[in-house]
Amino acid sequence: MLPTKANSPLLDAAQAAFLGGPVAINVASHDAARVPSIARAFGCRVSADRREVVVFLSHPRSRNILDDLAAGAPIAAVFSRPATHVTLQLKAAGARIQQLAAGDREIMLASGAAFIAEIMALGYSENFSRALMAPAGDDAVGVAFTPVFVKIVVALGDQAACILSERCKLSETMTSRSGLRVTVSR
Repeated sequence: MLPTKANSPLLDAAQAAFLGGPVAINVASHDAARVPSIARAFGCRVSADRREVVVFLSHPRSRNILDDLAAGAPIAAVFSRPATHVTLQLKAAGARIQQLAAGDREIMLASGAAFIAEIMALGYSENFSRALMAPAGDDAVGVAFTPVFVKIVVALGDQAACILSERCKLSETMTSRSGLRVTVSR
């Protein structure tokens, strides 16, 4: 079967690679009263077909958002590279909480190490960097979702350009310093 918009993954290969880091990952949702919940993720895994993303959360440090997601609330996840401020936001109508799969702990450790190296190169202390990305222990869980919306923000000097996935007119394609190919609307 030839790929069509209907059966193509929302994430392209460069975007999926970008999610692997070094990036800061924050996940947000809300409860039934629309009170927001947020948690820092400790890495992610993108499925081979790029249709599903799994972020890794510490269960004790993320109870509110995990409760909200378990109740069927939507999810938003932002992935931001500290050195460039390139940020990719994903949204989905819901998510499912699951046990970590084989290899997920190694992904968490590699993601944490890459992020620590990136922010230390920007001048942050090793102690601060390690405390910020202290990996979740045996209490980590995966939160899986299928993105239905992708937004990329690229810092361009004093201006920011937003790229909305097929929801706005796009005018210029460029490659960021991190190798992420983006289309910028001006």
